[in-house]
Amino acid sequence: MNIEQYQGFHETKKHTSADFPYNTFPCTIPQDFPSVPLHWHDTAEIIVVKKGCGRIYLDMTKLSCREGDFVLVLPGHLHAILPEKEDGHPSRMEYENIIFSTSLLLARQPEMTSTMIDTFLKGAYSPEALHFTKKERWHDNARMIIEETDLLCSQKPQGYQIAVRGNLLRLFYLIVSRTERTPGHFRTGSLDKIKVIVKYVEDHYSEPITIKDVAALAGYSESHFMRFFKENMGTSFITWLDRYRLSMAARMLTLTDDSILGVSQNAGFSNLSYFNRSFKARYGMTPRQYRKGGR
Repeated sequence: MNIEQYQGFHETKKHTSADFPYNTFPCTIPQDFPSVPLHWHDTAEIIVVKKGCGRIYLDMTKLSCREGDFVLVLPGHLHAILPEKEDGHPSRMEYENIIFSTSLLLARQPEMTSTMIDTFLKGAYSPEALHFTKKERWHDNARMIIEETDLLCSQKPQGYQIAVRGNLLRLFYLIVSRTERTPGHFRTGSLDKIKVIVKYVEDHYSEPITIKDVAALAGYSESHFMRFFKENMGTSFITWLDRYRLSMAARMLTLTDDSILGVSQNAGFSNLSYFNRSFKARYGMTPRQYRKGGR
């Protein structure tokens, strides 16, 4: 199961045609899944918070988001979505994912508009600069553009693709004209190495993964890699890997009829007892209770 399956399985109806690279789907955490683990992709994403509150990590910077906020995730940037803690329990956050190819914003022939947007997409921005709240004077305009686009994608009138592209350009005008380049805390080299490791784990989490494996990917000795990972991610690689696998296991428990043993093995745990203890410590209930809907 890759990250797209993890995040989008519950929304089986595509809102757009296969040849039009724009899609939206609603999500709710922790009801649909406990969190969306750290990942990245080559498409752009706008995360629009509809109700409640939660945390969006963009290039490892925590953004506390509430109803009305939206976060722009540019292609190739690390991001994760988690609930906040309220009275010891995870908060509920309903949000909409808008995922699209930036090719929709760029003309086939060079022109001023394409050049400006391409420059923006390649720019350096801190995560805070791409987190937009109701404090923005143009927030209501952006919200109306997003709602209008959702309606177009739902009804799909003749030629709706033209209007969707036009609305994206309108939204990016609001963003580009009011967003200053503000480099984040990640050094480019560090970010690139973390992305390689995250992608490797996404592709191989069900298999044995050692410190030696990922240290080689980063081009470091094992001791240097462990320091590097802790400094950049705030936790050890082993702890982060366990959490990633547990999040995948939680999703499998709701998506499949596999046995608990099968889920644990498919998530990369070789010891069932360790999996059960780790799962309960992470989610406050056993895998069996989680599957029965005890969230």
